[in-house]
Amino acid sequence: MRRLSEPNKVRWLRTAARRQKRSENARRWRSLRAHRRSAGQRDFEPPVPTGSYLVRAPRQMSLRTAHYADTMRFLQAVRKVAFVRRAHVILDFRKTELISTELAPLLAAEIARIKAMRDGNAVTGYSPNDAEARRRLQALGLFKALGIHEVASTEEVEKANEQFEIKTGIALDGEVPDELAEEFSIALGLSVDQRRLIEKAFKEALENISEHAYYDKARIAWPAEQGRWWICCVTSIERKGAFMLACDLGMTIPATIKETAAKRGPSNVAELARYVAANIGRTEDEKLLGAAFQDGVTRRADGKGGRGLGKMKTLIDEFPDGRLILWSGGAKALIEPGGKMTIRRLAQPFYGTYVMWHLGQEPIT
Repeated sequence: MRRLSEPNKVRWLRTAARRQKRSENARRWRSLRAHRRSAGQRDFEPPVPTGSYLVRAPRQMSLRTAHYADTMRFLQAVRKVAFVRRAHVILDFRKTELISTELAPLLAAEIARIKAMRDGNAVTGYSPNDAEARRRLQALGLFKALGIHEVASTEEVEKANEQFEIKTGIALDGEVPDELAEEFSIALGLSVDQRRLIEKAFKEALENISEHAYYDKARIAWPAEQGRWWICCVTSIERKGAFMLACDLGMTIPATIKETAAKRGPSNVAELARYVAANIGRTEDEKLLGAAFQDGVTRRADGKGGRGLGKMKTLIDEFPDGRLILWSGGAKALIEPGGKMTIRRLAQPFYGTYVMWHLGQEPIT
């Protein structure tokens, strides 16, 4: 075997060292890419501190179409850290500039779910740098939920006049529907009959969660407390309007509507089949969510009960300004005065059900 000269030997050693370094760098990059893929792409950074994952919230968070997909991806990343990695999760709101009011029960639900299914210290957070977003997060009650002990400025405290009381439970005793109906009644100046109808709508909506949303644990996408719901009322006496915001983390309406129709009777099953067959060109979830608003599908044979959605839909027509929006599974439904219903496919699935119901005494200008 031919011996290498000293100059060639030096060149060979240098070349071997460069190759080894490139190989080590390639292994490190492969490892980093694999970590990012398993952790949900850009939503994660290396654990800070050790054993924790930082999940960065989007700049704009709401259920509006423009922000919806980013908001859902953020929540999905949070669930992966908490329930797949079984790690401590830090919700990083530092770069968030918009947090809409309708996220109050939804964020509260996600935080409560992690604490209940893991432990009370499994989730914490960093507050927004933006003053308005920080004020909103504090007003929504999420500073306390995340253990953020930050002193707000005097100006922020003065502006924090929209405090939200999010009610939650796993049982129905009639007290919550009564309280919500009273808040609507005061804000809207309701008659006795209108107040009674609104109370029934609230009661049926919460009963539906107990009856349908959690009955099959194997079909719930992520761990959740059995029967848990979150609901709050946002009112404005000056503008004579009221919002109901409610959500659950159970099975979606499209996933349960077939069983609902089957429990009601053969005529309900037949009506569901007719509705689905007539809505050609829509996704399965769009068809099934639309069917949930059809009395012939959800109403019992004695004419009582339902999902509460029918009453909410009917009451919209009794007020100058009213609408009902519902996100569940892969579809979104918008109900406007006159019974106009628009069903759309969602860019990201909603794992559970969220209802936003608005009634107002003054028409939109």
